[in-house]
Amino acid sequence: MRRALLLDTETTGVDPLVDSVVEVAACLYDLELGCPLESYASLVRAEANPAERINGVPAAALAEANHPIEVWRRVVELAKGADVIAAHNAEFDRSFVRAAGIESIAEKNWVCTRSDFLWEGGGEGGGRKLVEIVLAYGLGVASAHRALTDVDLMSRLLTRVKERGVSLPDLFRRAARPKRRFVAQVSFEMKHLAKEAGFAWNPDRREWWRMMPPEDAEAMSFRVVQRDA
Repeated sequence: MRRALLLDTETTGVDPLVDSVVEVAACLYDLELGCPLESYASLVRAEANPAERINGVPAAALAEANHPIEVWRRVVELAKGADVIAAHNAEFDRSFVRAAGIESIAEKNWVCTRSDFLWEGGGEGGGRKLVEIVLAYGLGVASAHRALTDVDLMSRLLTRVKERGVSLPDLFRRAARPKRRFVAQVSFEMKHLAKEAGFAWNPDRREWWRMMPPEDAEAMSFRVVQRDA
């Protein structure tokens, strides 16, 4: 566990089967040294961006952007040097990487900076926003929510953690432990507990779920049930 690829995407929606990626940012980060080695970011050519109000990517700029094949080629090259992929809300980004057909990245080991790590000012799996975590470490935030700025926030966060004497390889090894799918057994009135613990709502199954190591399930303040399908 020496190098991580920090990855973020901006998309036209939340469904990888019908929506598309309009911005990608990636940073190859050395966990032993606690510093970024190489970064890449680009808009991705598209005809429209119905989520412009949310993701802040100007639709007019997408016509001049790089073709998806060229963008993903550059990201794949960076990923070749990585032992693990890290993203905030990793399941979301991974689903769009897989939908784009980038199996060499989608099939790597992924960790989620939102739910797989113990961060200062909150417990593991707290599902906190990246900005909240960064601020808890005393780092400034000038802007957020674009792919490039969020990857930069992740990079600066890891560097600060390293500066405080934490072993980043050990931190990532713990985050990368084998996980299973768990469902929270909570009432409507108690759903905030599941949300605060990093569980996500699945409207089709009408359940709060999260991928997590089985040994961590025992530490939950509410009952959870393992469901692999």
